[in-house]
Amino acid sequence: MVNKSEPFKMGASKEMRSFVILLNYGLLCCGQFMPEDYYYDIVTRDPDDLMREKENEVRALRAFQADCAEDVQVKPDLVVNLKSGDWQTEDVSLKKWALCVLMKLGLMTAQGVFKMNEAMSKIPDMNDKIIAEKLIDDCLSLQATTPHDAAWNYIKCHHQKDPEGNFSSLNIF
Repeated sequence: MVNKSEPFKMGASKEMRSFVILLNYGLLCCGQFMPEDYYYDIVTRDPDDLMREKENEVRALRAFQADCAEDVQVKPDLVVNLKSGDWQTEDVSLKKWALCVLMKLGLMTAQGVFKMNEAMSKIPDMNDKIIAEKLIDDCLSLQATTPHDAAWNYIKCHHQKDPEGNFSSLNIF
């Protein structure tokens, strides 16, 4: 792995240091370059650690879902039906459950405002961030709605536009 601060340690000229900074900044902004330590981290991480991390995320999500089901008193069969693809219901308690889970995931406020920065922080790949941002923009309502309707509309749209779950870190399932 190349040390990115090498020009600074080697006594490089001010112009060279400026060039390196601008080059890295320009490439990062354009989505053409990711810091080498990002790739290094992905390649060198223990697969078992990655699996445990994913399992912990799933456990936390399940706990959020259960806590929210209890908090808003949603009928469990509504959540089960929703997970199996039945989006026909417009039950208010189910919408409140969706808002609760999105809040616990840190993706939405109690006022129904989506936290874009938090969502983007969950997606490491720059190309995926661009796609995810478009998905989120498409799924956020521009109309004034109740917070639970905003959450419901978001998860329903997200499910329709990303049925394979490519961006599962942005959804509640």
